[in-house]
Amino acid sequence: MTDIFISYARSTEPVAQRVAEAFRALGFTVWRDDELPANRSYADVIEERHREAKAVVVIWSADATRSDWVRSEADRARGERKLVQARIDGAVLPMPFDQIQCADLGDWSGEAGAAGWRKVVSAVAEVLGRAPPSEGRMAEAAPFIHLDRASIAVLPLADLTPARDEDYFADGMVEEIATALSRFASLFVIDSRSSLTYRASGKPARQIARELGVRYVLEGSVRRSGSRIRVGLQLIDAVEGVQIWAETFDGAAEDLFAFQDAVAGAIATQIEPTIEAAEMRRVRAKPTEDLRAYELFLHAQHAQRQWKDSSLAEAIGFLERAIALDPDYALAKALASYCYALLAIGGLDTMVSAMKSIELARAVLHEADPDARTLAWSSTAFTFFMQDWATSLDLTERAVARTPGSALSRLSRGWVYLFAGRLEAALEDFETVLRLDPRSPDRQTGVVGHAWTLFFLRRLDEAIPALVAASQLGPAAIMLLAAAHAHQGRIEEARRQLGSLPDWPFAQWVQLFREPEHREYLVEGLRLAGAEIAP
Repeated sequence: MTDIFISYARSTEPVAQRVAEAFRALGFTVWRDDELPANRSYADVIEERHREAKAVVVIWSADATRSDWVRSEADRARGERKLVQARIDGAVLPMPFDQIQCADLGDWSGEAGAAGWRKVVSAVAEVLGRAPPSEGRMAEAAPFIHLDRASIAVLPLADLTPARDEDYFADGMVEEIATALSRFASLFVIDSRSSLTYRASGKPARQIARELGVRYVLEGSVRRSGSRIRVGLQLIDAVEGVQIWAETFDGAAEDLFAFQDAVAGAIATQIEPTIEAAEMRRVRAKPTEDLRAYELFLHAQHAQRQWKDSSLAEAIGFLERAIALDPDYALAKALASYCYALLAIGGLDTMVSAMKSIELARAVLHEADPDARTLAWSSTAFTFFMQDWATSLDLTERAVARTPGSALSRLSRGWVYLFAGRLEAALEDFETVLRLDPRSPDRQTGVVGHAWTLFFLRRLDEAIPALVAASQLGPAAIMLLAAAHAHQGRIEEARRQLGSLPDWPFAQWVQLFREPEHREYLVEGLRLAGAEIAP
């Protein structure tokens, strides 16, 4: 038999999931309808599980009060004297349930000590004939809060200096790191003032994470030795109990605060993509059909990073499902616009993909508070298809202002600068991208942008080695490599490379560059390589 059957309206599934996880953490067995077997009828399984359960927890909401299923399950549980009620909004309970005690979980997000949650647990324990869990057991089993963003807390750094006199620096380091991480809209960051209250608490990181309601914690130590200081850090997935990143930073103790700033900036640029990658790995381990809009978005982002036409189409499919679930999901629309743009740029279904990219980009253009990724991805359509330099530059400047340490923000602005003819500014952004992103698949777009910039600066000896490494990315890199070789007099090699692109729209690419001298230089190289481009 199951201890608890959970009844709820489909619109409140996240709350039901949180309640189920919290009960399981306390040692109760729980059933809710996410476990329906595929080979049996819904009604038969519900009736069987309801009958076998010792307690039925009904999560009332406005939708639940209108649900025949919830009302039927609540009525049967009332008749069998195993009903426990909780309310999550201001809905008026239907008769006769409005005459029965009902706990308030309206503001509950997993806190062990919340009065409403303790009332629910005590009521279930009473129905089951058990003693309610102790306060310590409740705190130990508090569930992690599930947010629409990855959540992290920067814990106090241990002072390993023999004199134990570096607390002021360690605490300042925590504040700087938390501030730097908070600039990323993809992260929910606990205020450093809350994190620092755990100094000398002796609590393990996993327990602190539960109490703060986060999945990830950054912990570490500070040690000074003579004129040198070392900061060692580890990023922990507190749910899984595994380390997913670690780094050590060394610097001079003479200028502690300059070192502090440098370390905080470096950490922020490494932590955000590390957490994003961990979130994508976690989501891919789950069945797609059970995921909500955010998880579909993560699936799409993983597919997009495969850099294949088929994976871009797969990403668009995930994003369309996410947008159907949440029509106001600006980030999903922006990524879909970017994926359509990549298909069009790659020559696949060019006109249709370009128009869809433009439509989606315009849909998020007037968002009240778009995050940096929304700005960066949506700029692509304005850059490539509309050549609206003012809008493109505005979007990418705003993206960089929000997250100056983000490779994606710098990458998008670098391409705008390149097409607009601002080569020195483009070169600076692309070089920053290559420093910030030394390994990810997205780095290749930075490599190609960097090579295009070097090409127009007539620095062919630097551009060609980068293009040789990046040419497997796609036709744009091969085209540029052919033009560069042609300008160096290596005509046979240039024509061999260009021969692999019989249907590539060379003229359309030429028109992307605003400066006439850049267009002329590219056209000259392509014609030498054998391309037929009308004057």
